[in-house]
This record gives sequence, structure tokens and C-alpha cells, in this order.
Amino acid sequence: MTFKMSKSKTIGDRSGTMELEFDINDTSILGTASFAMVEQGWTVKLPGTITGVYNPKNGNVTFATIPKTAKYAGKDYPYGIRVTGVLNGDRIVCSITYMIANQQHTDEGVIITRSLE
Repeated sequence: MTFKMSKSKTIGDRSGTMELEFDINDTSILGTASFAMVEQGWTVKLPGTITGVYNPKNGNVTFATIPKTAKYAGKDYPYGIRVTGVLNGDRIVCSITYMIANQQHTDEGVIITRSLE
């Protein structure tokens, strides 16, 4: 099953867009993420890799991007996400913790839907 999500987010003084695309196969989750954040008027695009686990017995889903750091103007900016939730039919109801440039925020009740493509 393939899932996709695109979401704009502002954390502190940082704004950006996150796109997720991942597959759930048996008990594993693999996919890609891309982050685009605006820093001092410049848009910085950052790639990410998703890895995680799915428990088919209870529907629990846990995945995260592999931790990465982007260097910009001589500074290191860590970025990534962590997702925990439950797969129910064609959607995942979850919490997403975002980390962008040393600022962190969690959204609860986020819905990620299955791609029909």
C-alpha cells in the first residue's frame, strides 16, 4: 500500500513544506521525504529517507526519516520527522513530530491517506 502526504508547516520562525511517499509491505515501511524550507528569503530543498515498522495485528505504524543535517551559511540545521499512528483501512491517524533547525513541534490527529494511483 502506498501513502502520500503534503503539508505546509511553520515552526518558530521557520516555514516550509514536507512531502511524504511511502509503502507499507507486510511489516516494513520504506519511502522518501522531501523538505523545502525558507531561510532568509531562500528556499532550501532537502531530501529524506523514511524507514519504519508496521504491526498488522494491531495496525500500529511507526516510522521516521533517517536523521540528516543541512549546512547553510556556515551553520548546521538538523531536520526530520517521526510518526506514530494506527493504520485503519485506507488512512493512518497519527502524530507527527517535526524537527527543523533545532525547533521541534508535534501535531496530533494528522491523517495520511492511501494513494489511489
